[in-house]
Amino acid sequence: MGLAEGASLVTGGGRPDIDPGWYVEPTVFDHVDNQMTIAREEIFGPVAVVIDYDGEDEAVALANDSEYGLAGAVWTADTDRGESLAARIRTGSVAINSPGALDAYGPFGGFKNSGFGREGGAEALAAAHRPSGRRRRAGRRLRHFGAGHAPGRRRHLRAGGYLADRPGPGAAERP
Repeated sequence: MGLAEGASLVTGGGRPDIDPGWYVEPTVFDHVDNQMTIAREEIFGPVAVVIDYDGEDEAVALANDSEYGLAGAVWTADTDRGESLAARIRTGSVAINSPGALDAYGPFGGFKNSGFGREGGAEALAAAHRPSGRRRRAGRRLRHFGAGHAPGRRRHLRAGGYLADRPGPGAAERP
């Protein structure tokens, strides 16, 4: 498809002799225009496209001009500049000077049509968290849940099936 639309094949593009399975050789296309199908589609395989750009603003615009946004990468000798560029790219994760943008302790998921929600990290737990307010009437005043209990007592906060145990007010003063 890339060749039919005018891109140049730099390397790969074939099918290795590995059975069983559907495999593609690592493939690189050059002279790609951002409107070509191989630049617009979210290809899950070892396929890279090279798109020329003039300046950082155009590079960021090209990266963001997609209906997908799973992951991206910035390669630069100036890592501070890389951080600045990465912050402008609208993908679920952005690697700087690394081929992979995954962090075992961080969230994983895309933007736009690359999925919804997050897996991993605290962000994944937030999807299972259902906060709710509790109030009770104490005497003539309406108190918020947990207010007015004895200083130093521990209180348990249960939210979405997760239990957080934390000291109540006054615990720091206890001997």
